[in-house]
Amino acid sequence: MYNNNTKAPWKRYALSMVATMLFTLSIADTNYRFLNNKTSTTLKFKLINNLIVIPVKVNGMDLNLILDTGMRSVVLFGKKYTRRLEVLDDVTVRLSGYGKKKNRPCKLSLDNDLQIQDVLGQHVSIVIMPSPDLFEDVGLSNIDGIIGYEIFSRFIVRIDYPGNQITLFEPYAAPPIVGFETLPLTIKDTKPYIPATLIDDAGQSYQGQFHVDTGSSQDIMMFLREEDEKNFRVRDRALVGVGIGGNIKGFVGEKSQMHLGNNFSKEIVPKYIQRLFSNRELQDAKGSIGSGFLKHNVVILDYINMTFHLRKSGAVPHKRYPQVVAGDI
Repeated sequence: MYNNNTKAPWKRYALSMVATMLFTLSIADTNYRFLNNKTSTTLKFKLINNLIVIPVKVNGMDLNLILDTGMRSVVLFGKKYTRRLEVLDDVTVRLSGYGKKKNRPCKLSLDNDLQIQDVLGQHVSIVIMPSPDLFEDVGLSNIDGIIGYEIFSRFIVRIDYPGNQITLFEPYAAPPIVGFETLPLTIKDTKPYIPATLIDDAGQSYQGQFHVDTGSSQDIMMFLREEDEKNFRVRDRALVGVGIGGNIKGFVGEKSQMHLGNNFSKEIVPKYIQRLFSNRELQDAKGSIGSGFLKHNVVILDYINMTFHLRKSGAVPHKRYPQVVAGDI
């Protein structure tokens, strides 16, 4: 029986396409610029559960957002933002990321102002996810959302983890890189990748591209494909983190050595997650490198010149960081 309240499949598809087109066009119209003729700005951040949390103003509201290289756009959490921001009533976008729940329905708000210190973003599109308690279970109840690719694609970003400072640079006013080791950076589906090598306790080497994921609190997350499962030395099934889609189930591995470039290595206990890849992603990515691994160092992410710079601060003992927050849209 035909139900007047049920949209035909072609109508649902058309609405989905409209939402995608609106969202894509809104990103293209976004404009970030420095105020007061500046070419750089430095701000303090809080490192909470190994996640970088920066102060941001959205339409004059003071918010705390996680700086996440795994996130395509600005996302706010909580129904309250559907009242505080102007949203498109008839448009739904889908938010997906790590965790069991896929394609969470969200609302879209266009043409917002967003300010980070001396940087102003205009015509900024914002996705609003209705779940207000996404971070509460991991002690992050004061987090309002996530910001990512729009900042990294526009500016050169220097993250001084020990100093709790981030500096944004105009690309033509790049920071000095004396004392840094430089690695090539690959951008795929808005995510940055660098070459790295993991060697497990049996001497097995896994060399390839790893996602630099500032939105992950972990040291290393390895991507486990079904056909490769027998090749990995995993120890136990475990809850390895929390993501946009909820709890992330995976495996705990054996002690391993992670190597970046010629001068940086660290003993870690990697986590493994089963991972499916979309056609847009880097299909042969080996895993991700999180802030748990990077947090004792200074890193520079330069999407414009496709380079990643790392300044070693010395080896540190391994510590286990139980949670991860990572997303994609």
